[in-house]
Amino acid sequence: MKSPQYRQDNTEGYSEHDLMELNQIFEHRVSLLEEAGVLDEDERANKGILQYLSEITLRDYDFARDLVPSVLIDVDDQEIRIAAIHDIYLRGEGDLRAAVALVDLDAGDRGTFEGVVLAAYPDGEIVTQADWQSPSRAIPADLRDLQWQKGGRPCVIGDDGLPRDAELW
Repeated sequence: MKSPQYRQDNTEGYSEHDLMELNQIFEHRVSLLEEAGVLDEDERANKGILQYLSEITLRDYDFARDLVPSVLIDVDDQEIRIAAIHDIYLRGEGDLRAAVALVDLDAGDRGTFEGVVLAAYPDGEIVTQADWQSPSRAIPADLRDLQWQKGGRPCVIGDDGLPRDAELW
């Protein structure tokens, strides 16, 4: 993309930070489509696909962004900052819904972890993929494709397809 998809002049009510995140998510989704060979080299031929992608990116962001915190707390009560959000979707419904996001984590002197998938629930529960050392390129369609953890404990995939704390579910 040569210029940002979302700007102050075409997207009202969003902060500069929100617009940066929206553009990052949109560009990530475009790169996945390019890698899959879905987009034509002629940008004009992609206009309908990109317009649809722009609309669903904005919808997904609006529905799911507020569930993802800016900081996680690890098992040692240390803060881990969410440095970037590359993709985000809302899965499930009502109180059982979750924002599923592909993020980069900054653990300070413990390092950065790119491409970590997490699920954030309305009650504040956060479940992450278990292996932060193996980055994910995209959020898998089936979350069973990843191993999950919460606070160092293994998680299970519930009937709704979302990862849940095995002790509570």
